[in-house]
Amino acid sequence: MREKWILWVILAAVLLGGGIAIARAVRRGRQWLRYMRGMIEAGEEEAQTRPKSLSSMGRLLLPALRRDFPEYDLALMERRAKQDALLFWQSCAAGHSLFAADAGVKSFSNDLRGEIARCAGGAITSPFVHAAALSGYENTGAQCFVTYQAACQCDVAGQTVQTKVQIRYLAAAEADVEQGVAVYECPNCGAPVPQIGQKVCAYCGTQLHPAAERSWRLFEIREL
Repeated sequence: MREKWILWVILAAVLLGGGIAIARAVRRGRQWLRYMRGMIEAGEEEAQTRPKSLSSMGRLLLPALRRDFPEYDLALMERRAKQDALLFWQSCAAGHSLFAADAGVKSFSNDLRGEIARCAGGAITSPFVHAAALSGYENTGAQCFVTYQAACQCDVAGQTVQTKVQIRYLAAAEADVEQGVAVYECPNCGAPVPQIGQKVCAYCGTQLHPAAERSWRLFEIREL
């Protein structure tokens, strides 16, 4: 009889200990779930406020750019990229292009309309551009392109969204005249300047001092 009583005591102790262990495990599980929920909410909040990272390649690309275009102004072009990125989102908010008719190459306007239609699905307000950075340079021999990325922010249907835009510019050259690309013209004789960065007009010998921001025409702008 005494042995049975001892066994019952041991069994009760085991069950009690198991119950306590289970209760602790459940409590710890709930604490872990609350922690993970907090981490997820914090991540979502950070994603709404933290700007998108940019592929900044300026230090690597600038030497090659300066060889082809000695007067290339990196800071000025970064400001222009920010302005164009902002105008892009303002166009999306308006539902139509706000760019000047001659802002880009002939195909730019049509491509832009398609991109605006794709991005203007919600009520876009308060567009803002955090920063822009040079991310690419391509010299095909016949054409030269520079590519910028811009970290942007806007409110879509009342929710803050961080996004990134890519802007490509095409260097205006004599070969592009037939494609409707505005080119540099000599201020003296009006002849097209075949190479951006050229110092002297090949037709009249006038010294040329082209401004970097006018050397490039918008080729493409799209959300990444």
